[in-house]
Amino acid sequence: MGKNGKRKTSDTLFCSFMCNDVIKPALLYVLALFIISIPFIIKKSPAKIIEQVLYKKTGIVLNISNFNQIMVNVIWIILVLAGFFCFLKHVNKNNDFHKNGNGYLDCPYWVLNTVAKPLGYVSINTVNVALWLQFKIYRSSSWETKSVNESNYPQSLDDVVISKYKAKKENRVVNLILEDTYPVYDKIPESILCSHDTVKIRRKSNKPGYRSINKDFLSKVSSEVYKIYKENYEQINLFLTTNPYHTKMIVRNSFRTGPREKDLRVVIYQSIGENHEYTEPHIVIM
Repeated sequence: MGKNGKRKTSDTLFCSFMCNDVIKPALLYVLALFIISIPFIIKKSPAKIIEQVLYKKTGIVLNISNFNQIMVNVIWIILVLAGFFCFLKHVNKNNDFHKNGNGYLDCPYWVLNTVAKPLGYVSINTVNVALWLQFKIYRSSSWETKSVNESNYPQSLDDVVISKYKAKKENRVVNLILEDTYPVYDKIPESILCSHDTVKIRRKSNKPGYRSINKDFLSKVSSEVYKIYKENYEQINLFLTTNPYHTKMIVRNSFRTGPREKDLRVVIYQSIGENHEYTEPHIVIM
């Protein structure tokens, strides 16, 4: 299949994700807006409607029509929207946002929260999510990632090799290259490699692209990150080809709850273009 065919398939998958995970749940808010507008369409205040319904159902007489009508209208809008939000949260409490991994997600973190949180999602599937965005999700306490767990990946005992290169000039930036599923070193611009110290951790596998859990790889990454924090660096440039589970554990063990002597700026480089060169920086920790 050609490039246009691949692009059409990707667009179709993304449209499927938008339709099922975003648009369908959002339609309930359209219904909520319709319910909110009913009193204004029939030209009767929400307070009057509530009084009449309550009287018919229970015989209780309220006089909320005498209250400030602006306040009553605001309370009416908040109650309806809150009711629909609680319903969506109940419906989606066991659902993952982006649950089928359809389409590639690469959007600002605040956009993800703005779209997904009002729809009641608390968990997200991070397959086919940009690595820098995965980093933000795993580091946050507001997102669960129930689908990214150890049982979804086979165990591997591949050897793990650590290589270190010193830059000619001393500086406060270090490149941390984590080669898990694919080699990445040759895709990094030489200007970046030559300008900074580099630590490369590579899982030696005979199956490029094979996703598995390697505990030795995770252990060595944690150990090297800890050493970096002990050094006189101010910034880490991260280059990753890790599977979602490895990314999750690396973030949570080393960049979220791990022991640190100081705060470092962390920048993840995303691959772009047909040659997949790692030239697009994303600041994930200031």
